[in-house]
Amino acid sequence: MNSIPSLLSAGVARRSPCALVVAVLASFASVAAAQSMSIYERVRLDIGTTANAANPHFIGSNPIAIAWNGHQLYVAGLNSSASSGTTAITQITNPNAVPGLSVVPSFGPSFGALTTAASRGYSGLALTSGKLGASWDNGASSPSGIQGFDTSSNTFLWNLSASGGTAANVGSSRGMSGISVDPGYQGITSQGGGGFAWTTQGSGRRAENDPTTGIPTYVLSGNATPANPSSVGGMIASSTSTFWRDITFDPATGDLYSRNNNLVTMNVRTGPNSLVTGINIVSGLTISNTSNSIGANIEFLSRVESQGSGSYEGNALIFNDRASNTSAQPWTSVIKITTTGSTTVAAIPTAWNMLYGASVNGSSLYDFGWDATTQTLAVMDYSNRTISIFDLDVTVQTVAGGTQTASLSGTTPLAKRGAGTLVADQVGAIATNTVYVEEGTLQIGSGGTSGWIGSPVAVTVSSGANVVFDRSDDYGGTFANVIGGAGGVELKNGVLTVTAANSYTGGTLVSGGTLSVGVGGTTGSLLGTITTNGALVFNRSDATTFTDVIAGSGSLTKAGEGRLTLTRANTLTGPTTVQGGVLQLANGSALAASRLVVVAGGTGQVAPFTTTSVAGLDLATGNGLMDVTSGALTISSGLTAPQLVAELIEGRGNGSWTGTSGITSSTAAAEVAASTQRAVGWLDNGDGSLTVAYAAPGDTNLDWSIDILDAANFLAGGKFDTGAAATWLEGDFNYDGIVDIIDAADFLTTGLYNTGNYNTAPGSAGAVAAVPEPSSVALAAGGMMAAVGWSIRRRSR
Repeated sequence: MNSIPSLLSAGVARRSPCALVVAVLASFASVAAAQSMSIYERVRLDIGTTANAANPHFIGSNPIAIAWNGHQLYVAGLNSSASSGTTAITQITNPNAVPGLSVVPSFGPSFGALTTAASRGYSGLALTSGKLGASWDNGASSPSGIQGFDTSSNTFLWNLSASGGTAANVGSSRGMSGISVDPGYQGITSQGGGGFAWTTQGSGRRAENDPTTGIPTYVLSGNATPANPSSVGGMIASSTSTFWRDITFDPATGDLYSRNNNLVTMNVRTGPNSLVTGINIVSGLTISNTSNSIGANIEFLSRVESQGSGSYEGNALIFNDRASNTSAQPWTSVIKITTTGSTTVAAIPTAWNMLYGASVNGSSLYDFGWDATTQTLAVMDYSNRTISIFDLDVTVQTVAGGTQTASLSGTTPLAKRGAGTLVADQVGAIATNTVYVEEGTLQIGSGGTSGWIGSPVAVTVSSGANVVFDRSDDYGGTFANVIGGAGGVELKNGVLTVTAANSYTGGTLVSGGTLSVGVGGTTGSLLGTITTNGALVFNRSDATTFTDVIAGSGSLTKAGEGRLTLTRANTLTGPTTVQGGVLQLANGSALAASRLVVVAGGTGQVAPFTTTSVAGLDLATGNGLMDVTSGALTISSGLTAPQLVAELIEGRGNGSWTGTSGITSSTAAAEVAASTQRAVGWLDNGDGSLTVAYAAPGDTNLDWSIDILDAANFLAGGKFDTGAAATWLEGDFNYDGIVDIIDAADFLTTGLYNTGNYNTAPGSAGAVAAVPEPSSVALAAGGMMAAVGWSIRRRSR
């Protein structure tokens, strides 16, 4: 690879400026020839909350600038409103935490509050040696300036204003400005530099300031201080008055690249503060000198080592060509990547591998941050309020078909391509930063006890691709890596415990072994359909909800102290066991084809106001508890009426419905404690199924209203005071097997006869009860009272 440092070390730096330009341009003629670049999106951070003034990390109406060094990420804001407002800066404290789309990061509190006019605010950020430089434009008559902050605490260090042209030593300082770290002149020895360099509109030299003190880096005369910078000589030479918007440097040479509205200009460095007259290396860009110029940003990508579908080694420039302020402009038509150092730079063919194939259409205003050490690129999208972080140095493993076993190691990201299966079953772990499974299958292990993905490696699976786990053990403990993407995951064997917030949506297949979601704590989650023909375990201590489908013939186990809520119509046919905590059924078919087994320490629960069913119910084997709350549960088979009544009596306890086993209702328990008559009713449906439901005594048909039909059921059964065996439908409301004066009293004293639905969910309209003819009401009430009276008289004789 040709590079400027090799030329300089050979003595090129001692030539005349003209000779130096020729040598530099020639050195890049072969760079990137027949090369292409692959860029892989690792994460897309959603920073929309920074626009909410109520949040402590508020930075303004829109993000406008970022600074990135591989582990620190800062974002500054713009006041895009029609009136004056406040802008600020915030730090994203976990930029490398998890992969995925729409990831909401953690923020530090905002700092550097700046009151600005409309369409003004911060204009650039730069990081160096624990210091953050921020250029700004508040829209005043002499508006531009720069501030310095200490990144160890994000505290203010210094501020300079270009008022009167003093800080920049120019006659005009109006206009939004970029900022960059000057590496100095990298000739035979490194000379000068080290400061925050920044530029604004107009001719002449521009400012550069020490990151710690704010004192100008280059002083031509006088004793310049931050308070008195009038003798400062800036380092950016420009012979014409124009709209210079952003600057960047080649860190290996100190050469300057600056961005005009429709130009990219290169100045070859010939000394600490001397540059050859600029050469326009890109021209004819579509950005105008008016309102769109705020989007004219540029970044120097040094020492790129792109090893994706195409390889590229060398330096590059990235900038945006912003045709208008309109939204929905394709990312790939706006962001340009070219070679460097040539009078006619060449576009580098670039494959943007966006997460899960997601497209990006913004307003074409982007800002960039590059870190050569980690080979990562950060791109801020103004319109969508997102920041994407990309990997460039990616090792590609292609398996066109069949199965190939490979020893995968190293720390660069890995991309799996081809329709075949790549098996990683070596001793040790894949230790790359990110694994991209673009096509086919990446298989971890081959039935033995080796093969692993090290932590905290993130895994992204594209649509149609899969990650397969096939080991015979417990995979060495928990799998804390995040798996994201539109592809799927399969467990063939062993016990795999996932503890990350996984976001892949292509589904999970448990063809064998045991997949445990969580390890008894508060982490571990999955998205998408889970098909289990092995064992699936949810084991968390907090309340979680699974909103996708569970299918298959395998088993489902709820462990841990927390509550798991199932909201979908699942098709699981294997058994479901509640070993701990609460399993809540919040869909009418949540376990319609699964037999529910609840053991001591666990609780099955019907979600409030929900009517659901299970294929079977076993509480007796393990002394489990079933809570119907204010809902209803139909048990399709496997339980007799006497067994059901025995479970109800166990759950009823002393009448308070607070039993620790059997069938109960926490809703009924609360109402009984408040002196309101409530219970759990039951019905034999005549087809082998049984139904239990929260009920008021007298609601014989469990429709959550007491009316003429219930009175008719009570009277027509002919069981009153006969001692004959009776059911809830026939008037046995206290589970003693007969209908007597106590049941009649329960019926009459609820006060619910003909009053409508007594079990309506909050916020919903109550059912309207049909009002029977007066004669019918009188007949029902009178008949029941007569029967009760006759019984009392008979007993008194």
